[in-house]
Amino acid sequence: MLFGLLAPMRRYDRVVSAPEPETPTAAQVLSWAPALTAIGVAYAALIPLIRDPAVESVATAEYRALVLLLLGLGALIAIEARRLGRWEPAVAAWALVLVVVAGSWPIFDWTPWTLAVTYSAIGVAVFGVLTRWRRPGLDGADIAIQIIAWSGLALGPVAALMALGERVDTLRVDAPTLVEFRALTLLLLPVAGAVVFEGRRFGVRWALLPASALVMVSLELAIATQEPGNVQFYTLPAAVYVALVGLMTRSSERLSDDIGWHEVLQVVAAGLLVLPQAEQGFEPGGARWGLVLLIEGIALLGVAIVLNTRWLAVSAVATISGVALRFLWVNRNTDLVPYWVMLAVAGFVLLAIGMTVLLQREWWDRSRLRLVRRWRQGAVGADTEDGVPLLALLTPLAPVLTIVAITTGD
Repeated sequence: MLFGLLAPMRRYDRVVSAPEPETPTAAQVLSWAPALTAIGVAYAALIPLIRDPAVESVATAEYRALVLLLLGLGALIAIEARRLGRWEPAVAAWALVLVVVAGSWPIFDWTPWTLAVTYSAIGVAVFGVLTRWRRPGLDGADIAIQIIAWSGLALGPVAALMALGERVDTLRVDAPTLVEFRALTLLLLPVAGAVVFEGRRFGVRWALLPASALVMVSLELAIATQEPGNVQFYTLPAAVYVALVGLMTRSSERLSDDIGWHEVLQVVAAGLLVLPQAEQGFEPGGARWGLVLLIEGIALLGVAIVLNTRWLAVSAVATISGVALRFLWVNRNTDLVPYWVMLAVAGFVLLAIGMTVLLQREWWDRSRLRLVRRWRQGAVGADTEDGVPLLALLTPLAPVLTIVAITTGD
């Protein structure tokens, strides 16, 4: 009641000259002190209960009183933000609401992963409601709106990850077998959808990169729930994805004078594709992987020649050379596929490609130039001077880090 009565006297701007300059300060103290004091008293009463191992603090009246008082403080801040017509105070009110939601979960003894789902559901709703007010900008109101709009969506996966870590530490089981892991897998998708939606709203094409990276991370996590025995179940989709991103993006950022960051992605994709198969090729009966590597090397070389991608050509040559060098260390007699069959297949394919290029030179040059021109014009970042920003260009590496985390965790 006192908060409402003192509303006309509360001021937040600096008063240069006023007949009674202490009046706004007194109004602020009288308005906020009761609520803050009540929260402090409730927290002080709760501390001994938290330290007592025989007492379940979340089941006490002190804990529930603290949660309700925090909710009340958030409501007061929201009312003040509405009175002032400012978005900045609404961030504090929204943060208190999210804290109260998390704090109320143990009271009802709900499972933590449902809190993550609730955060994401609230985030989707708030993101949609605030669409008309969201705009790019660096002033306080624009930043505050962005924080409120994205916080729920971001907290969903974070809460799921925290719940997953707690369950793994408690049960000592593989993470992919838990429902929290599946919740984390699904809750990445609303974030990706929001990124795509916002990118289309503001005409930012490279927003597809972080969004697609989140989708690929979700896909890798979904694959992990099936517990595949071969690492190629993880690496093959990631290799195709990173290769497409490396081929379909343009950026002025360069790792060195000889290689750009989009070419780094091409090399990473080639490594993801061939290295697991190369490792398995040295195992007994691994000759079939040598044949697969040979085919993949020729395919990479063909793409490199058609699209004039030099570092992909280097990767292809290294792959084909590696297959040949394999026979220097592996006993040929143990292979199910004779080594000369592989070399013959590679030789005939390369000869066929070379003869086609020689006999149809004009058609080849014309088709290749047309394809390269369309490829470069349609690349993400081709319509801007600097191309795709470096941070956005590196987001497709997130699935690679996810694979490392999953495989090393096993």
